[in-house]
Amino acid sequence: MKVGHFASCQIEPIPTTSFSANPAVMEEGLTGARKVSTRSSLLQIRPKHPFLPKSGPRTGIFRVSSSTPLLGSRKRTVGSRLRSRCLIMVLAGFGLVLGVMVILTGCWGGRKQSWARHPDWNMHYGKNPSSIPHEVIPANSHNDEMQGSNGLQLALSLGYGYIEIDTYLGPSPHPNTSLSLPNSTLDPSLTLLAGHDPKDLKAQRTLKEWYFDPLLDILDGNNRRWNGSEDGWTGVYERDPNKEVGILIDMKRDGDLIWPYLLDHLQPFISRNYLTYYNTTSSTWNYGPLIIIGTGSTPISKVYHSEFRYIFYDAPLIHPDEPLVIPKSNDGPFVSTEWSREIAPMASSKLPLKYYLSTLPHFIISRKGRDTLRCRLKDYTATARERGIKSRWWGVAGYPRWLKLRMWEVIWETGQEVLNTDDLAESRVWLRGRKDGDRRLGRC
Repeated sequence: MKVGHFASCQIEPIPTTSFSANPAVMEEGLTGARKVSTRSSLLQIRPKHPFLPKSGPRTGIFRVSSSTPLLGSRKRTVGSRLRSRCLIMVLAGFGLVLGVMVILTGCWGGRKQSWARHPDWNMHYGKNPSSIPHEVIPANSHNDEMQGSNGLQLALSLGYGYIEIDTYLGPSPHPNTSLSLPNSTLDPSLTLLAGHDPKDLKAQRTLKEWYFDPLLDILDGNNRRWNGSEDGWTGVYERDPNKEVGILIDMKRDGDLIWPYLLDHLQPFISRNYLTYYNTTSSTWNYGPLIIIGTGSTPISKVYHSEFRYIFYDAPLIHPDEPLVIPKSNDGPFVSTEWSREIAPMASSKLPLKYYLSTLPHFIISRKGRDTLRCRLKDYTATARERGIKSRWWGVAGYPRWLKLRMWEVIWETGQEVLNTDDLAESRVWLRGRKDGDRRLGRC
């Protein structure tokens, strides 16, 4: 050790009152003192350093000899702590900014979808909305009734292949005409209402008047010369007459009560062969311009045990390979089977929050971590596709906009077949030009 180094140290003397005059005892005492010195601070060396206290006992770290790397170890510890704290501050700041953006955009950004934002407003004013689009897009108008009184017309004018309506059972504004079958045993004072929440329900917003009657008028107009046979029908879209359109009925609350009223509302379509259905007795399909898919609280037992399956089911997209178990009920016996297109032509689930990590940059999550997350998404959609089931993720964050668009890219690249969206005009523009051939479908 250099002399200059000792000059900057303070050496505390060892008290001599604790030793005996006997040489053996003194030797034993000195040996014990040497052992204790590293534990009880009999010998303390305090190099003058800005990180160390100028006086008083040091705790935790002692330098016994010149070979002990005290200062270097201290520098590394402080540096690692600083880096950890900086990383925590960066992540916390990122989360705070993201949270503020979501709150502010949610308060003032709201859904303002209207005809005024339609990309082809000047082209189609006053025309039949279903005659406008040049192509049908693989997208679902989520909670379409929240688009306003012209929600159906807006979705059709943009070429949406799927339209979802939240449905409740509520009081009918027209009890005498609310039912389609004349001898029905259903309560005529009740009907199906379109609304996302109970507070949104209004007597005049019936499923029949807002959606089923306009769809029936369009199909009747497109099929005036059709004799009702299984072939030769013209679908909702005049420029793509063979395209089947999916109507998703999100049954709220008690699906068992909604079910018979929905079947009653579908009778005009059934009598005209406008619905796709599956004959469970002969295991045959009959295709029509519309396919009805029940989601929400739709009773799977009624879907499965129907002889003519006019209403299909929306299966879970997460782990669609797990068995389908239907308990014994008044609809039929106990069943354990597999999900298939004959039961559920579509599968959907809420996108788990962890998959948003796949949009983060490399300095926060590794490339391997991002690839692992995306491979899981691809496995879900690939499993559904192998069974003939179309996949759809819902619950993707709508704000901030950059995050929404980034997640659209992720779920499209990982094989999703139907884009679930509330922003109808923007989604149509975003989907334009995107084809399945441009992405690698299948498993990792």
